Amino acid sequence: MSETAIPTLPNNTSNKPVAYRWVIFLLLIVISAGISGTGILTNTPHLSANDRSRWSTVWSLVERGTYQIDEIDANPQWQTIDKVRHEDHFYSTKPALLPTMVAGVYWGVKKTTGLNLLKNTTAVVRIILLLINWVPMIIALILLAKILDRHAKKMSTQVFILTAAGSATFLTTFLVTLNNHTVAATCLVFTLYPTIKIVAEGKRSAWYFICAGFFAMLTCTSELPAALFGLAIFIVLFLQDRKRTLCYFAPAAIIPLVGFFITTYLSTGGWKPFYMYYGTEKYRYIYKGVPSYWMNPSGIDANLESPPVYAMHCLIGHHGIFSLSPIFLLTIAAWVGGMLKQWKNDKLRPFYWMGLGLTVAVFAFYMTRTGNYNYGGNTCGLRWMFWLIPFWLLTMIPLLDKWESKRWLQIFVAVALLVSMFSALSPMKNPWRPPWLYNLMTDWKWINYRKPHPPLVPKLTTWFRSLPDLSDKNSYRWIELRSITPEGNIQRIRITDKGQTTENKQTLRRVEIKQTSFRLQGKKEILLATVTKEFKIDEKLFNEGKFPNEFLMTPATSKTEKEAAFAALRGLPFRKAYNAGPIRYIKTNLQEDSFRCQQASVGNLFHSNPKVWEERSRLRRDVWLCKDVPFGVLKTRLTVYHHKTKNVISVQEFVADKWGK
Repeated sequence: MSETAIPTLPNNTSNKPVAYRWVIFLLLIVISAGISGTGILTNTPHLSANDRSRWSTVWSLVERGTYQIDEIDANPQWQTIDKVRHEDHFYSTKPALLPTMVAGVYWGVKKTTGLNLLKNTTAVVRIILLLINWVPMIIALILLAKILDRHAKKMSTQVFILTAAGSATFLTTFLVTLNNHTVAATCLVFTLYPTIKIVAEGKRSAWYFICAGFFAMLTCTSELPAALFGLAIFIVLFLQDRKRTLCYFAPAAIIPLVGFFITTYLSTGGWKPFYMYYGTEKYRYIYKGVPSYWMNPSGIDANLESPPVYAMHCLIGHHGIFSLSPIFLLTIAAWVGGMLKQWKNDKLRPFYWMGLGLTVAVFAFYMTRTGNYNYGGNTCGLRWMFWLIPFWLLTMIPLLDKWESKRWLQIFVAVALLVSMFSALSPMKNPWRPPWLYNLMTDWKWINYRKPHPPLVPKLTTWFRSLPDLSDKNSYRWIELRSITPEGNIQRIRITDKGQTTENKQTLRRVEIKQTSFRLQGKKEILLATVTKEFKIDEKLFNEGKFPNEFLMTPATSKTEKEAAFAALRGLPFRKAYNAGPIRYIKTNLQEDSFRCQQASVGNLFHSNPKVWEERSRLRRDVWLCKDVPFGVLKTRLTVYHHKTKNVISVQEFVADKWGK
């Protein structure tokens, strides 16, 4: 494995001493490491459904010895939409190799520290992210600095590219979460460094071929469209040295490839990763009454855009490569320069062309996947292109070297770097959220990915939706909702249909609302208080969505008593119709399957004492409407907020747990 002496490039032509340059390089790397390290050590673990999906596999492998994630997915804090239903079990949609490797790291952390991913989530996640994201990225930055020191002629070029790599791309942003994109990008750098040594500098060490093969294939297994990259690296090295490529590169590349297929087979029972089954019954299923998210995706996942509009937003729109990271406009300019033969004598020319070809191919590939037009989901950038960022940065070298003294370029570079840094660093608390440009366009009403909620027809004016159908003898006539107070007492509300009555030749429906309070004594419920009220309702007016003061037939009582009756039916002490909300699925004790509900809400300021301005609060009533239960309500919640701080003062929630005829 000895090196063969072959003529190499002259040293960097920068007029700064090597020690001086490396002091600057290391300072930039330390700053970048500080930014990303701080992000990892201060962030909340499992930031989204995406990384929870991988963490669930990691936990299941170490704690249960299986790729099935049913047990951990049942925990509300770990639930994910990125899962499939396969042979009556849940599995992560993510390729299995990376979670399996991370599971090995978690096993080591658990054995050495005794920490558990469920009990010590924050500590375990941070330790693992430092090991698998942070340390490799620091090494990648050092290797990038070595490439720049060797092949960039101007120190300003070196400093700019290294600064951009460490603090102005979304690779820095995603270091705070478990993902495949930063892994692929660092493996790409680990591949390019030895490959450049071989191709541009004439080195022939076997270790360079081994490292190039291993990390090229690891890049491919981390980003499956990167298979083209692996093929391109193989061809480039094969043309350089057939023997070493076949003897060292190829066997090293087989290791990650075998690992990929073995873990895929162990997790799926076949050779295809689960995410390649998108759109099939593995993604589209109903489990315990709840359809999978992918049966009716919402928001940006709804896939409503045409290819031209989607491509525009991917390039210069709300998830645009160039609108969010304008530094990559320099890459475009450099590619144009390459087409004008400005790379003629550049030793890195094969890699510039490789970056261009891969970028076009990968972008075109994702443009053809019209069923997945969602910009990578709810995320701060076009994440499936991130792994190509090292190529884009290196391609800037000839352009910056040639034009670095131009005033116009200096101004553009400064502005582009600042915008790119803002885009990369502002979402570091959680990369799984829309970019700032997306939010800006939404505020300006240029875009709107929100699906309108199903309207409430007729309008809803009470905390329950309907009256039981008297013509159906088998229908349930009462439902009871239960709540536990902060003191541990139990409160129940039973709403019962008492049938019809006739008053003044008018047929009315009798509805009884009974409220009871209990104190728990062991397993016994000790009755504390009972309040029962009966309401006579004009069914026609109720079904038309009229307010209680219109459909409630009350005797000639005082105004205070009338207002109390109206408030009891509205659920709040003011007259206001409920607003339509989203569809939700609620699990109760009434049946095994969840109920399909529509959430509705109403809120307003409430003055408990109109003479004292400070004695006011904001009340909000939420109800979960369901046509499959008596009176059409499954759950209700009253929340009281401070009128200034908006802090929650109290919450009381009632959930149905009994019903009958």
